[in-house]
Amino acid sequence: MSKELTLIDFSSIKSGGGLQLSMNFISENSGSYTFVVSKSLYEYLVSLGIGGDYIVMPNNPFYRFIKEYTFLKREIKKRHFSKSYTFFGPGLPLDLKNIVSVAYPIVCYPDSKYWHYVPYKEKVIKSFFNWFRINRLKNASLIVCETEVMKKRLSSVLGKKQSYFIAPPVVTSFIKNISVEDYFDKAHDVKRLLVLGGLAYHKNNWRLYSVASELNKKGIDIVFYCSFSESDFISHVLKMSRTKIDSTILSKYFNFLGGVNPDKIGDLYYSASALINLSDLESFSNNYMESWKSALPILASDRDFSRHICGRSAIYFEPHDITSVADNIIHFLNLDRESLTKMLEEGKKRLALLPSIEEKRAIIDELLK
Repeated sequence: MSKELTLIDFSSIKSGGGLQLSMNFISENSGSYTFVVSKSLYEYLVSLGIGGDYIVMPNNPFYRFIKEYTFLKREIKKRHFSKSYTFFGPGLPLDLKNIVSVAYPIVCYPDSKYWHYVPYKEKVIKSFFNWFRINRLKNASLIVCETEVMKKRLSSVLGKKQSYFIAPPVVTSFIKNISVEDYFDKAHDVKRLLVLGGLAYHKNNWRLYSVASELNKKGIDIVFYCSFSESDFISHVLKMSRTKIDSTILSKYFNFLGGVNPDKIGDLYYSASALINLSDLESFSNNYMESWKSALPILASDRDFSRHICGRSAIYFEPHDITSVADNIIHFLNLDRESLTKMLEEGKKRLALLPSIEEKRAIIDELLK
């Protein structure tokens, strides 16, 4: 395929799991396509010495929108691009064969409990962006979903006239494939539960303080290893719950790591006892895939997406019920070796179903024909 004809669009990606996946894809395919990237992603790629043919877009959605209809439109005409593939965005609003890979669960979960807890101002902003994304997605030539659950939910919002294709994601190459047997070599006096994903409202990580308080009442010792700062966490908890913060709970139950570079994230998985994900909304979380690869048990929100993706590789809880979260953490702590082995082996089976980088590129090439 000629790169002069094809754009790969990462312009909506600035941080988080999407950053890991986009960086992984670009590093493996830097000579094959032209990449539309956000300023944040571009700066990170440059810092790692990953070269390529880049068209850099502003991080700010409004300025990106302006540039799409001015500079990008002229660039497409000048360089004769005729096809585009968007990773995790609403797609490009231009006269192209426009294939869009959707990872916006927020647009197709109007029934999610997320909407009950998000602040009003944020709800209004998110609702506007949903309207914009839905209308942009309706212009896509083909919508690529990561799961059957996502396809069904999107079709209920966008309509059955849209064309859909299911293509599971690729697990990041920064994570080593750890054997199930190696998991039991870890010797933790206090179990370490890994918390990744930041403090976005749908992640529900503000609930962890109340979970820690509940575990403290029950005399249970664990530590949450968190990829955000203590100050940001405290501010978020106070904003969402107005709970009085006890510094002894923070020091006993939390290890705040701050932001973690994608190439360092593997170390966190290798040192953890389990992953915990309280999210109300996910498409196909990197956390699940990386836990399977790292041979790590998963504790996850009881939602349709997580049940579909993780199956028996996870223990489930209701994230807005503190007792449910705490009790299922205790349930995990009490699992015997046989039960843990079955969970980890199930994760390995699901990992084996995911495409490799080469297979994912072949899928994209085929879709763009």
